[in-house]
Amino acid sequence: EERAVFRAEAYDLLRRLYSATQTHEFKACLEGYKEGKNYYVTGLYIPKTYSESVYHVTAELCNASTIVSLHSHPPDHCLFSDTDKQSHEYFRQINREGLSGVMCGEKRFGFYG
Repeated sequence: EERAVFRAEAYDLLRRLYSATQTHEFKACLEGYKEGKNYYVTGLYIPKTYSESVYHVTAELCNASTIVSLHSHPPDHCLFSDTDKQSHEYFRQINREGLSGVMCGEKRFGFYG
């Protein structure tokens, strides 16, 4: 089973971002490296965002150095929608080994690969 391992600074930044954006979803591109089945997240950037609401975010695709394309969901709504799965397919064209993720709480994530 694949899993994400966060550097403390990257995780703290994501937690602060999640708690500050409860009125809308956000997108983040997590950078780092893959070793075996583990994805080590060492940093992140926020891509250009076109629109955002409580249940949707539209932003640029993450670049090829991204190992996890992540966006937020409201608390405890961790399931991937059909749109999320379609976005994952676009991201896999950029990084064949990349994961897609949802952050659905300050300490809760779901990943799709």
